[in-house]
Amino acid sequence: VFTRTNNPISISADGAKIFFIDANNFIRSIRPDGSQEQVVSPRGIWASIALSPDGRRLAATTAFRDSTLFVFDLEDPDLSKAIRLYNPTTQRDVRSYVTRFADALDWDHEGKSVLFDAFNTVDADSGRTFEFWRINMLNVENELILPVFPAQPPGINIGNPSFAQTNDHFFTFERVDFDAGTSEIWAANLFTGATALIEPNGDSIGHPRYSPDDRELVFQRLEGGVQTLRRIRLRDDKINAASASTAYASEAQLPLWFTIGE
Repeated sequence: VFTRTNNPISISADGAKIFFIDANNFIRSIRPDGSQEQVVSPRGIWASIALSPDGRRLAATTAFRDSTLFVFDLEDPDLSKAIRLYNPTTQRDVRSYVTRFADALDWDHEGKSVLFDAFNTVDADSGRTFEFWRINMLNVENELILPVFPAQPPGINIGNPSFAQTNDHFFTFERVDFDAGTSEIWAANLFTGATALIEPNGDSIGHPRYSPDDRELVFQRLEGGVQTLRRIRLRDDKINAASASTAYASEAQLPLWFTIGE
């Protein structure tokens, strides 16, 4: 599996089929029992993928790190599209084409919008280049992109968003300060705007995910040079921690928690 991304694996809503990007950047599909593995992409160029809940559309980005998000219609290929990403601004009808590539991808439960993070660069008049990660929401039908959060302070990056599995009002994400070498696991209510710090994560990138019942989060942490998975219980509001995290698995990374069956 290609591990230099947040989303090399995506699973259908019923858990019956798994799509993943192999080490050579080909997209493959496989059953949960390991059977019927097959290559589904003609070229090995892919980095991130996300399957819509109804299994009809596959969002993908390439390993070339360009500013295009591809949406493949698996039932009618003629409806597939390539969408150029941009960084939305506060000015009406003004788009800033400073987005270099997207990484984390997740569909809302209706399969209409994609929550994603994007790496952006801006060249200042001083000659300095500013780099930052932001989280946006893409309406696939009209290709409109909206910011999920306001602009962050210099040096603060937000990324690796992932929706809750029972209610897409909620999502988890990371807040990273690369200069300070710190990372934090957060969660948010998309409609009320409430956010909460779940737990500091040292200098590790955590790739957090909700459990199937949204009662817990799972995320990764580098401990003693070994990638480990940790899980943490949540309160009923789905964005606040109910306790400290506990170790779950060692020598594991890029967690994805799912169930088989509706």
